[in-house]
Formats: sequence, structure tokens, C-alpha cells
Amino acid sequence: GYSFKEKKLSKEEISFKKILEISKDFFKNNFNSISGNKIKTYLKNRKISLNASNYFELGYAKNGSTDLINYLKKKDVSIEDIINSGLARKSAKNNQPYDFFRNRLIFPIHNAKGEVVAFGGRSLDTQEPKYLNSPDSILFKKRKLLFNYHRAKKNLQKNKIPFIVVDGYLDVISLYHIGLYGAVAPLGTALSEEQLVLLWKASDEPIICMDGDQAGYRSAIRSLNIAMKILK
Repeated sequence: GYSFKEKKLSKEEISFKKILEISKDFFKNNFNSISGNKIKTYLKNRKISLNASNYFELGYAKNGSTDLINYLKKKDVSIEDIINSGLARKSAKNNQPYDFFRNRLIFPIHNAKGEVVAFGGRSLDTQEPKYLNSPDSILFKKRKLLFNYHRAKKNLQKNKIPFIVVDGYLDVISLYHIGLYGAVAPLGTALSEEQLVLLWKASDEPIICMDGDQAGYRSAIRSLNIAMKILK
């Protein structure tokens, strides 16, 4: 019956959370290994400190096609679970599984409770897309979460600082450097109604501060239009 389905889901959720937690540590270990030096250089050029890298738990996905798969298999995770938790895909050519994130700077994405539910990855060469996010899963709905929300919210309550919504992960990290710990970002899409409601739950006046280009301007106007509809 219905309750059985609920229970089965939560068992899967627990298992996925564990897989994501293990993967986060795997990416972090890569980051801190010798092979992670190129990522540290990249971050240094982007003026991102090691302090910030630690705070945001940044990681590194190497260029191998099955690095993470092999690591998770050693930890007794089935390939099916690796795929369903969004960390691997099957190749269209030969049906072989491959890592979803390769040669990318990794940003762990958390839910409001602070549990890792997905990753964002920025390519380190010309590989497109520049930003790649975990696909939606039981744990992760892009429209309903904001990057850095769980930390920003804590800082908000403690220090009476505003939420600042910026375009992307690196913008959030740049603001952290100047002591603005309330920054959050939508996950590769425009701000959604759900995300706005999430902000309003914790703060009456979030500040929307998108990029100064045309796209940023359009996105700010769009946010206003959403906000007008749901103002209480």
C-alpha cells in the first residue's frame, strides 16, 4: 500500500545521501592531492582563497571516465544506485557507465538541512557546458533549492545580515571573501517561485543582485514579476 511506498523511498533517500557524502569526500581528497594542484592554481587566478575552498568544501573531478564509479564500487555501491543518484550515466555508444563529472571544479549543493544532495561542476578547459549540475533526483529538485542556503540562513539569524541572491557559485564565494556570508545562488536557472518563497521564509527583504549584463537585467525583471504575483 501507500505507506510501503513511502518507506521504500526513504530507504533509497538514505542510501543516496550516503553515496553523495562519500562522493563529496572523494572530490575533496582529489582537490587536496597532488593532482588537485591545477585546480588550486585555477582558484588562485580567480582570487579564491584556500579558506573559501575549505568553507564551501570545493572538490575536483579528475579527467578519468570511471574514477568515481570505481571508488564507489569499492565501497559496495551498486552501479544502479550510482546512476540513480545522478553521479554516472550510461554511454549511448556502448552502454558502459561513465562518471557524470569529469575534469571539473566541484561545488557540493546542500538542502536546507545542510545535507549534500547534488553537485555543480565548472569545466576547467573548453569543455561545454561550462557549468553542469547533477540531474534532478529524489533528493534534488533544482527549482526548490539555493546554493549555500543552509549556511547563509544561519549567518542571517546570527548576524542580522541580508540574503543576497547572485548569479552563480563563484559569485557567492566572492561575496564570502568580503564578509557577506548571506549570499545564495539559483542552480543554473533563473530564480523560481519556490526559491523566492524559501528566501522569504527566513527574511523579509532578500536583495537580488544579478550580473550587470543584459541577461542579468532580464533575470532581475523576471524575479520581480514572480515576486509581484506571490506577495502576501
